Amino acid sequence: MLLAESSFAMGTVNDTLDAATRTPDAGGISLQIILIFIIVLLISAIIFYYFKFYKRRNEGEGNDFGRTLKGGLGGTEGGTGGIGGISIGGRRKFKITFKVSDENKKQVNDSFLLLQKESGDIEFSNKIPSAVTIPNLDEGRYNIKMVKDGYAAINQIVNLKADMNFDALLNADKGKSYTEAKGLIKGIIEGMPVIEIFVLTPSGIPLNNAKILIGSQKSKQEVKTNSNGMCTLTIPKGEYLLSIEKDLCESQMRHITINMNEKVVINLIPTTKITPEQRNKLQLAYSMVLNAYNEIHIGYERTIPKYFVKVSEKVVKEIEKQAENVNFNSNEEYEKVMNDYIKAAEISMNILAVGMLENRNVLLYAKLSRYEKEIEPPVLPDVEKISISDAYRILSEVDNVLIYEIRNISTYPVAVLWRAAKHLLNEPNDASAHIGGIFLKAAEFMLKNDELRRRLKITIL
Repeated sequence: MLLAESSFAMGTVNDTLDAATRTPDAGGISLQIILIFIIVLLISAIIFYYFKFYKRRNEGEGNDFGRTLKGGLGGTEGGTGGIGGISIGGRRKFKITFKVSDENKKQVNDSFLLLQKESGDIEFSNKIPSAVTIPNLDEGRYNIKMVKDGYAAINQIVNLKADMNFDALLNADKGKSYTEAKGLIKGIIEGMPVIEIFVLTPSGIPLNNAKILIGSQKSKQEVKTNSNGMCTLTIPKGEYLLSIEKDLCESQMRHITINMNEKVVINLIPTTKITPEQRNKLQLAYSMVLNAYNEIHIGYERTIPKYFVKVSEKVVKEIEKQAENVNFNSNEEYEKVMNDYIKAAEISMNILAVGMLENRNVLLYAKLSRYEKEIEPPVLPDVEKISISDAYRILSEVDNVLIYEIRNISTYPVAVLWRAAKHLLNEPNDASAHIGGIFLKAAEFMLKNDELRRRLKITIL
């Protein structure tokens, strides 16, 4: 059909030219130009008709065949996603535009966005400005998590089938704090590893408010430890660079690989230490107890005096441990607390030394040596810090036991420890209460331990 139409057009052109050639006047020349112009328009119309109708129809028939084949194999790809979106590699790609504001319609920046596919793959994970577009997303269900300090978190599932605008309204929630999860989402994404980070001193003191930067060299998120020196994160698998900072401590960097739930322990070295003057005072206080022990005659049974020495050693070790406690706001605050600990040691060990050398106590050891062979005293278990109210409760309980047991055991050694604890509890600071708690536990342990209690079962001279 197209060839017939073309032959007809060319024949018409030749006849027209022949006619024009046979017309010699000027009017004939003008007519010739007009006819040529009409012929050109006619040919252009034929070409336009072909491309508009015939070619498009043929392509349409081919597309119908393709769609029919694809539908027979499992449905048309994209579904309703054909509205909007772009095609990349034969698959529709869509975008989500996020606009973040508070209940007052004020724009909110630096909220943390996690965009996670139903399969668990992470499409996006970072802080965002008040408006941002995430492009090149496949069709499917997505879990949207959004966290911002001082606001309630957003947790929503959307089914992406077309380009989408997501208006995120963050409501102020002063009753909850997301400081611990700043920049990363804590415990809300199932199927991802949970990492627990513990920041301690070498002696095991938890460091609170330690700043941890986790991420890559280009993009890092910040978290902080709680009062237990710990923070918990739920993060995708991968390799991360940890940078740990804490006032009055040396900073540290560490590379970790996360494939499963893990616990990471980080020890930071304190930059502040007990001063030579403070250490000298602590050594002199301990020497008072050691010298009193050495003055007890070697022929006496010295199990209980040796127990007193061990209690003193535990006090010294606890103070040295507290010298690594850098949970303070300044060097001045740290130095004041350490001075309180040294003073508590001086007071308590003086009471202990005097009690060991008191005449009645020495005679008690002399009499006991006739019946019992000296042994290595049991070690006092580790003592955790106790509150002031608990300390006074234990003080009262030990006092009642001493009154009740005065006819059955020699109460004087226990009373020495009790007296040191009571004196320290009257001091108005946490350091004295801490050391006082050690002496209270030592008195309680002495009354309950079989080996030590057996040595208290004599008549007071």
